[in-house]
Amino acid sequence: MRDTGTVLADILAVAMGVVLLALCASAYSDGVHGLLVELFCAVVCFVPAVCRRVGIVSLPGTISFLIALAVFLHAFGLLSGAYDDVSYFDTITHTLSAADVSTSRVVALRSSPP
Repeated sequence: MRDTGTVLADILAVAMGVVLLALCASAYSDGVHGLLVELFCAVVCFVPAVCRRVGIVSLPGTISFLIALAVFLHAFGLLSGAYDDVSYFDTITHTLSAADVSTSRVVALRSSPP
């Protein structure tokens, strides 16, 4: 049975993916590159929830949410121009992404058999 935090993280991650899919229409006006980035990021938002549902891997809810948040901020920053307009937006998104990668590696190493 899943705890409330994990369910909430899955709901938020899927919601962010749906928002990115909705933004794909405006990303197409930026060209094919904008559309592909939005589609890829939307799919990545769904991955932790789908993997947990299928039983492939079960990341803690906090990590699932942080992965989806980092991808969402990246895609939103590209689409809205925040990377150009906000001087520290790049630092925020890359710091969050680095924290996600390192935390995911720690969880993977702890869950692997000795």
